[in-house]
Amino acid sequence: MQIETFQVFDRPFTVVVVDGVVVQGTFDRVAGVRNGIPAHISEVMQRYLAGDVDLLTTVAVQQSGSPFRQRVWESMRDIPAGEVATYGELATEAGSPGAARAAGTACGSNQIALFVPCHRVVASNGIGGYQFGLDLKQDLLEFEARSR
Repeated sequence: MQIETFQVFDRPFTVVVVDGVVVQGTFDRVAGVRNGIPAHISEVMQRYLAGDVDLLTTVAVQQSGSPFRQRVWESMRDIPAGEVATYGELATEAGSPGAARAAGTACGSNQIALFVPCHRVVASNGIGGYQFGLDLKQDLLEFEARSR
């Protein structure tokens, strides 16, 4: 396991890589020695922070979840940086129209923030939720919109 922490705005963001694949991206604390992640993933992360916001979804990721959640997470990666989709649109894109709440649950269980950009998913009547706080979600959306 390889771990590296970056500064995203004023918050630490930790990336965990196993066998060259990102398995966790979080603003929460992660135990373990910061021993660096593969150079190409670190470079992509640094380029994202410098404003090249389209690269994170090119990095291989893996997390456990039901087939529906896998489809939702893959669909999230198709939302272009600087844009948003509603939970309902995400459910439809994942092949389950009418499953907006389930899509929201999948967003909330996403363990690979930024690389699987759950912050780009909003409610039909507003910004929706975000496991790391609405201020951070808004900051990420504004940063990506400005960087386009």
